Amino acid sequence: MRRLSNHPLDILVALFAFMALAANACAVQFPDYELGQTGGSTSSTTTSATGSTTSASQSGGALGSPCTANGQCSDGECWLEGSEILSAGSPSAGLCSPDCSDDGSCPDDGFCHTFATGVARCLLRCNHGDGKVEKCRGRRDLACTTIAGNDVCLPVCSDDSQCLSGMCDRRTALCSGSQSGGDLEVQATCGDVSECRGNCVSKRCAELCVFGAVSTCQPASASSLKPGCVLPYAEGAKVGDLGHCARNCCPGDCPTTLRCNVIDGSKYYCNTFAHGLDQCPD
Repeated sequence: MRRLSNHPLDILVALFAFMALAANACAVQFPDYELGQTGGSTSSTTTSATGSTTSASQSGGALGSPCTANGQCSDGECWLEGSEILSAGSPSAGLCSPDCSDDGSCPDDGFCHTFATGVARCLLRCNHGDGKVEKCRGRRDLACTTIAGNDVCLPVCSDDSQCLSGMCDRRTALCSGSQSGGDLEVQATCGDVSECRGNCVSKRCAELCVFGAVSTCQPASASSLKPGCVLPYAEGAKVGDLGHCARNCCPGDCPTTLRCNVIDGSKYYCNTFAHGLDQCPD
């Protein structure tokens, strides 16, 4: 069993800075799919409180599938939303994830991870950067990321509607009974983490999400433009990997040093591309 202590769920102060993408990549078109509505081939009927997090077909309770009871998991153990395995919160819609002592005690596609709380659970393996929609069971609340050389699927919420509790803590990206952050929205200028709903990275407020699940990021208020999960968390990230939310925009909407560019075909978001829009399209 490998004991790991730094990953986005245990210690979020080690978030990477936003990736400075190449200027010639400013028209990024994501595949025409909806994470969580594809992937899986048999019949689990688990969904979130609003039905917005996962599909009704999620690999029949295999490792990484959503669940609300142990009997829904093929290994017999459901990591329920609201459990205290992590002190910071729990995964949205539940997670089939059995206890483990080493990798050999996990399913063949599992990795035994010991959390900072001392609890060890099997996590689904994945291939970071392969661009396959079906990895992490195609869920909009599981992201593939690399931890100490191992690619695994980690729970990541980015919208309150993904949580049965009705509260996604943007700082931990886990479902919780309260928000631990401040009021500043994604990409706002920050001097301290306490000012942001999520984290303060390179003096910008940052919130985690599943890269390519564009619609899962939540605005700070009803009057705010809806952000999208269109920025990679790490170099080489593709759909299904860990990502950052970006602010929807027209020229003049973005914070200083960020530009408004086309991402996702016809939608516009604040980012680090060198060239931005001169005017908002009709």
